[in-house]
Amino acid sequence: MTRFASSLVAISAMMTGCSLHAMTGDMMSEYTWLHVNPYLLSTSDTSMACETATGTSGMLLAYSRVTDNPHKAAVGVYLTSAGCAEAQAWEAELE
Repeated sequence: MTRFASSLVAISAMMTGCSLHAMTGDMMSEYTWLHVNPYLLSTSDTSMACETATGTSGMLLAYSRVTDNPHKAAVGVYLTSAGCAEAQAWEAELE
């Protein structure tokens, strides 16, 4: 009977529509919102923050194809990227 019960649990888990990609997207969105954004906004290494925000945004927003759009996480990443673009514009203006 134990084998039947475990088979039933496995089949019901597969039929719930849970996707590994959706779970990964949700986890990445939550991690970005709770840990990456506060770190990027508080670090003094602006070059690293710029590259991390720019590199993370595409991957993070690509998960909107398989799960809910990560709006809260995207705000911080875009905010950091915008600050970097502004700093680059100021540098270009000074030259």
